[in-house]
Amino acid sequence: MWCVKVTNFQLTYIILYDIILMKHNRFFVIVLFVVLFLFIFVVINLKNYFKLEKFGFKKHVVQLTPEVHNPLIISSGFKGHNYSKIAEMLSKIYPLKIKYHDGSSIKNMENLINKKCDLAICQDYTVISAFLGLHPYKKKHENLRYVSLLYLETTALLVNNKSGINSWQDLKEKVICIGRNTFASYHNFMSLSKIAGYKDGDIKIIKEAIFDKNIVEEFSNGSIDGLYISTAHPKKEIYELYTKVRFKIIGIEGLKKDLLKLKIPDFRDSTINLNDYNMGNEQGSLFKQSLGFSCCIVTRDDVPSNHIYKLTKTLFSNIEYIKSYSNDPFFKKVMENVLPSGLVSFNSLLKKHKGSLKYFKEIGIITNNSNPFCANYVGTGKCFNVTGMRHFGHGNIG
Repeated sequence: MWCVKVTNFQLTYIILYDIILMKHNRFFVIVLFVVLFLFIFVVINLKNYFKLEKFGFKKHVVQLTPEVHNPLIISSGFKGHNYSKIAEMLSKIYPLKIKYHDGSSIKNMENLINKKCDLAICQDYTVISAFLGLHPYKKKHENLRYVSLLYLETTALLVNNKSGINSWQDLKEKVICIGRNTFASYHNFMSLSKIAGYKDGDIKIIKEAIFDKNIVEEFSNGSIDGLYISTAHPKKEIYELYTKVRFKIIGIEGLKKDLLKLKIPDFRDSTINLNDYNMGNEQGSLFKQSLGFSCCIVTRDDVPSNHIYKLTKTLFSNIEYIKSYSNDPFFKKVMENVLPSGLVSFNSLLKKHKGSLKYFKEIGIITNNSNPFCANYVGTGKCFNVTGMRHFGHGNIG
């Protein structure tokens, strides 16, 4: 007896071939193929044959909006820093492309002005400077428009305990690292040092990122007396630095407040909670008085209104999601007190984009009512003529 080894495919082919050749089975094979063909046809057209909508099955057609096909570009700066976290959160719920780079507010504004992006995240002090053509900008950029405020950034001068610095009046001939000139912090310090009465050369300035490894080492050993930054608090890097070297935080000590108001009219009173850095007991106070600048999203007036309207609506409708998105406990702390009413700027100098303005009027945050006591609470449409009542906006605020 001969044994021949065959594969499964070969065996199947032989069986089918034998069946087809057997005359008495030809009719069976033809019927089998016809039934198989009909079954496939019915399955493909199941919906038309059996009207499955009656059983709860529905056809869903997904149509992409124009915003998906043409997403806005937002300039955010360093990946992993607060600005980029905001941009990443928004990109999860609205079509955005993120432009990362090694700068911050100044670089973001530069990208916006040069039309390398449609949106920029930066300090409002930077926006106002660009709008008015003040340093470091050489001309006015009057096409800039607000979209929304975000959170408050507060100035902090970190000084080594051995530096002998107790206020802004103690900085002459001291070595201070203030960040690169693509950071708002750099330009903030230069303005504040002028307000404190210093001239160029009075302070030895280092233009490097203040938390670079070599800068931290020099600050720790006393080669650098101070580090300046304007940032949201608490900041992880400041917290970690305090575990390596003891330092004090200088707020506005040594700066004349009336002069601050004159030179920097848009600054806001702010405090730093020293308990967030576990340094309250050693500083002699739990809170440090300082000055704050709002972080904001800005655009140009040529960016389409429908895009900005939908972005603003998405931001306001999802503020709780945005506040809870990040797993970073420091960033969550920064965002925990952010409220929708705090996202609207009433700066009379820089206009809001038409898209944002439309949304703010729709929900009642802004009104054209000339009554100076109009408290047009969100969604109510009521106006109370009561002296001293807090109002969200009045007059023709744009």
